[in-house]
Amino acid sequence: MRLVQIVRSHRSHLPAPWIYVVALLVGVALAAVTWWLLRSWWLSALVLIAPARVAALLFAATAFTGGRAAETWSRLKLDVLASVSQRRARELAVRRRAAPFRDAPFPLYGLPPTWHGRRMLGSTSSTADRRGPMRTTALELRHVNGSTVDVEVCRLDDDGVAVRLDELGADADGGVVLIPVDGQRCEFRYRASDDGVVAHAQVDDHAILVHCDRSALEDVELVRITDVQPYIDGMAP
Repeated sequence: MRLVQIVRSHRSHLPAPWIYVVALLVGVALAAVTWWLLRSWWLSALVLIAPARVAALLFAATAFTGGRAAETWSRLKLDVLASVSQRRARELAVRRRAAPFRDAPFPLYGLPPTWHGRRMLGSTSSTADRRGPMRTTALELRHVNGSTVDVEVCRLDDDGVAVRLDELGADADGGVVLIPVDGQRCEFRYRASDDGVVAHAQVDDHAILVHCDRSALEDVELVRITDVQPYIDGMAP
């Protein structure tokens, strides 16, 4: 069932197997007492499974608390709307997909308006404290015209650069390349990755990562993106 899948995937606490073992033992003990006192097999059966059911419900409830609560309700609402109107569900999905980019807590960078090709929203990353709201930590804009140039911005205080370089399979430092950022030439360190190169640099209090083919890296120029609508439009099939 889709509802169960959504709740299970968004739980902030996962039960260890021993918890259900203990709950079952408690249920057996309570069921035995119930049978001894009331001689009711159906009531004893209900008491037998009650502790395990309560434990499951308590862990399921963690999907609706803390930083994951908003995401869980959002997914549920989208699924309900999809059962009524696929068109409205797609529109809502696009709005939610674009929301982190429209409300970006740090500047976004992409290729200048003189570049011609398809622009799309890329990946997003977020984190949350146990009781706090979700916080955006990285956003990526994609540019496709034969080859692909992905430009990602991430917070420096989340160790996102090192983690992202590992995810991209980046090798040892390959050297330095100068990339214009809002007209100012900045030094980017670059590394070979699984499918191209990754160049990264610190700009103010955030980091910029450029992932592309090595041949395209020399021609990359970055500007601050204040209007993400062309990237949203590029998501249309």
